[in-house]
Amino acid sequence: MQLRFRVRLFVLIAGLVSLLIVACGGDAPSAAPSAATTSTVVATAAPTVVVVAVTPTVVNEEPAASSISAGLAGSEPAMVTFKVTDRSIEAPEFIPAGLTTIRLENAGSVQHSMVVFDIDDGHTVGDVALELTGQNWPEAWAPSVGQITAEAGETSEWTILLKQGLYAATDWTSGPDLIPHVARGVFTGFEVIASESSAVAWDSGAVEIGLLDFAFAGIKDLTAGRTTFHVVNKSDVQDHEMAFVRLEDGQSVGELLGNYRVSPVGEGESPEAFGRIGWVGPGQEVEYSVDFDAGRYGVICLLPDSHPGTPHWNLGMLGEFTVE
Repeated sequence: MQLRFRVRLFVLIAGLVSLLIVACGGDAPSAAPSAATTSTVVATAAPTVVVVAVTPTVVNEEPAASSISAGLAGSEPAMVTFKVTDRSIEAPEFIPAGLTTIRLENAGSVQHSMVVFDIDDGHTVGDVALELTGQNWPEAWAPSVGQITAEAGETSEWTILLKQGLYAATDWTSGPDLIPHVARGVFTGFEVIASESSAVAWDSGAVEIGLLDFAFAGIKDLTAGRTTFHVVNKSDVQDHEMAFVRLEDGQSVGELLGNYRVSPVGEGESPEAFGRIGWVGPGQEVEYSVDFDAGRYGVICLLPDSHPGTPHWNLGMLGEFTVE
């Protein structure tokens, strides 16, 4: 298929571009914080999702719509596994449209993140590949649906609504050698196709969170255990994310951030974050679950504003809550 050809073509392009990146010392996409900064923020994060070993299903040809709908009957979102290694992402070539839980299984030797791009008509998977390897962020015509992170040997999940069309998935962050994983071939494309399955609703028991410019709406105290958040980015122009940090007794989230709160991205000591759902594009919505022990917590947006480049939390996008 055309999609499969474009992905194969990118693997050849990425191998050549990686040599240029090594030689030129390229940074992360211009619209994002540096890959090294993002890796530093979450490098010591404790896993918050139960580890599950799953063998990914790779579809070699487009299945019939009837077989797709039969596999999605029921009230739970469809489950799709993306297996990431240090040099590839294994994923289905076709995914039925609808509410879908994406499971990121990290079979690599280092921490990996995965961000999914929803590609507008008139653009291709190859276009996304060229933008990312050229250190550009294709947000104008390929908005990000969301991003999750998993430590080596661990698994993370989040639920998103996939509509028909082309998508790309990659890890644009960098490893210890500062070379972006996308330049090593950690990139794939897939197509979301029509499904005859009945609609599946979002989790009715989830805590509703709105991502605003620049604030969190719906933050409240919780009960210890697993909490599912239904996160909706209500901004028209900004990507946002939701990251949790632990607070000491009597400590405010502002005190935890300290001088870093008013420093440019990449300067100062970054806070240790866990339970993070990242790069939720304008108008996108996701569900994400986190396990909380009793205590005090802060919630922050780690992404930078394009002008003047300070983190969104410095513009007021932070909050606090108690878990009992």
